[in-house]
Amino acid sequence: ALTRQQVHALQDGAELYAAVQDASDPEHLETCFSEEQLRALNNYRQMLSDKKQARIQSEFRKALEAAEKEEGLSRDVSTVWKLRVTSYKKREKSALLSIWRPSSDLPSLLTEGQRYRIYHL
Repeated sequence: ALTRQQVHALQDGAELYAAVQDASDPEHLETCFSEEQLRALNNYRQMLSDKKQARIQSEFRKALEAAEKEEGLSRDVSTVWKLRVTSYKKREKSALLSIWRPSSDLPSLLTEGQRYRIYHL
């Protein structure tokens, strides 16, 4: 059990986290923390969570690469945009336009609700 002085002396997120993990009543101990201590503790918990997430993603990526090598799988992916195009004069006429491998500047050129003339489809 920590005394109040020892609790107030804790400032580092790792120390605070260890104290909470070792406490018999973690919730009560956290009520004794100042706002600054709680912020440090939450930042440390977030950092641990981020590290865990990164480790899981890395393991998943390694497992996926190993499976691809083992089975000879490779994934060749292409970007496809599917746009609903309607006639300006007769709005009931529409079609689905697929754009394969659009250029990187296309998103800045097309805006929903704008009129465009499209040739040679």
